[in-house]
This record gives sequence, structure tokens and C-alpha cells, in this order.
Amino acid sequence: MQTYVKHLGYKNTGKRGSSSVKAHTKYMEQRKNELGEREKRELYNHENEIDRIKFFKEIDNINSTKGVLAHKLVISMDKDTRDAQNIDLKELTRRTINKYEQKNNCKLKWIACNHEGKNPHSHIIILGQDSNKKKVYIMQKHLRELKRIADKERKLMYERNIERLKIEQTQEFKQGFNIDKQLSDESRIEQKFKKELAPELKKDLNKEIEKSISHGLERSRGFER
Repeated sequence: MQTYVKHLGYKNTGKRGSSSVKAHTKYMEQRKNELGEREKRELYNHENEIDRIKFFKEIDNINSTKGVLAHKLVISMDKDTRDAQNIDLKELTRRTINKYEQKNNCKLKWIACNHEGKNPHSHIIILGQDSNKKKVYIMQKHLRELKRIADKERKLMYERNIERLKIEQTQEFKQGFNIDKQLSDESRIEQKFKKELAPELKKDLNKEIEKSISHGLERSRGFER
């Protein structure tokens, strides 16, 4: 199953563009849930949760420049695949953008938010200027590259999850084996006790009983006199 990356377009600079990008950011964070209720979600970037107002200031910082203010992207996959492969969509988004930055020698300014549903997806806004004030373009070749990276990272995450599961199962098996061995050892000790030690204790017990009986008889004879 492929991982999908969709380019939703971009907004030019100016007040209208700025307002539109901010509105989209707010939608990402507060989209209504299945019950029609507004639900606040986490906004995040490459390493932290990020406040919406802080990101708005980043938008305003490039509002006076010419060109593209921001690009809107979506990374998505179907729910069954996500659950079966145990894919963390936030981690996938971060890994995808990180690899893209490395390949293109840039440091993007971006924000993302995950939405659940039949096709879980991550909404991403990439500002039109990177950290070095260079213009950021997302053309078809860049979009194809993002798709390749996202799908490759998803496969790597799945493979790592399989290896992690194997290790956990091996550890559980070893732990279970040790418990079984301990119980087996205890059982052998118990059997040895019954076979070797218990008869000796039984002899001692019989001696004590005989002494007690003998002592009782002697006292009884004394009373008879």
C-alpha cells in the first residue's frame, strides 16, 4: 500500500494570502470531529509541539516579500494499513520532511497536524521562505520526490516495527522459559524431598510418637499404683 502526498496549492503574499494561511492553520488545529464538535489537536514541527500564534508570527515575517507565502501538503494512507503496520503518522511526517531537507540542502519552516478518519492524514504548511530566507518551491518534481521519500520511510518504519516485535516476542519467550524452568526446578526439589527427605522425617516423627506413647504408659502405670 502506497503512502500518498498531495499538494493542495499555495497562497501568494499579501493580506489575503496571510489570512488564508492562518485560517487553514486554525482549521487544521480545530477541525470538527465526527460528532460535529470542535476538537483541538496538536500542531507540531520537526521537533516540538508548536503554538499557532507563534507560527502566525513566522507568516507575518515573510508577508512583505514577493512570491509564494506558503505551500499546503497532505501525507495520507489508509487506516487499515496504518494500523496493521503500526505507523506513527507524526513520525512519518517528520522523517519525510527531514529527508527532503537533507536531499535539497535546505531548512524548511513548517507546521503540521494529524487528522483521523478512513484515511488518516497529516496536513502540512510549508512557508515560502526557508530558514536562510531562500524561496521554497514545490513543483511536480519536488512532489514526486516527497512521495518517494514518504513511502520509503513508511516501509522502513514497518520493517523496524517487525524487528521490534520479534525482539519483544523473543524476550517474552525467554522470560516464559525461565519461569517454566524455575517451576520445573522447584518441582524437582519437591520430588527429591518426597523421595529422600520425607521418609527420614517420617522416621523421626514415628520415634517421637513412640516416645510419647511410652511416656504416657509409664504415667498411667504410676497412677495405677
